[in-house]
Amino acid sequence: MNQGQKARVDRIKVTWEDHFVELVVVFLGITLAFTLESWRDARKEADLEQKYLVSFLNDLESDKADYDSLYTHTERVQTDVQRLTDMFRQKVDVHPDTSVALLARSLSIGQLPRNHSTYASLTGSSNLSLITNYECQQKIVNYYQSLDQASLVMEVSNGFLDN
Repeated sequence: MNQGQKARVDRIKVTWEDHFVELVVVFLGITLAFTLESWRDARKEADLEQKYLVSFLNDLESDKADYDSLYTHTERVQTDVQRLTDMFRQKVDVHPDTSVALLARSLSIGQLPRNHSTYASLTGSSNLSLITNYECQQKIVNYYQSLDQASLVMEVSNGFLDN
């Protein structure tokens, strides 16, 4: 091989090595870009999960106030029913207005919390899977399904009493 041919062969070798290095750099760059994009998406989902959980906490705190009110109402009803029952057992003459008032108040049913906005938003957007803790996710679903069932029972009871 003469000097010119040897220089051309060396250039060809360098060219293939350069191409290989460029290929590795491009591959690493694309892999890094996909990794960063995945990390960014996971971060967004984690932030959204936290926002939903904070919103659920706020909803539950609001529901707690409603439950406290319902509990107070139920205690009053229980007291009224006990008072009326004691009067009947003791054969005390009960004025009709008193018995009607006590019975009416005892038949009135308080309202369950109706704060479903966060749950409706989460399920409506098919984002329930954002809640990564499966046990927490199940408890949230069970809570709102129980609330819906109890609300249906209360609606039927109120309808029955109204009629």
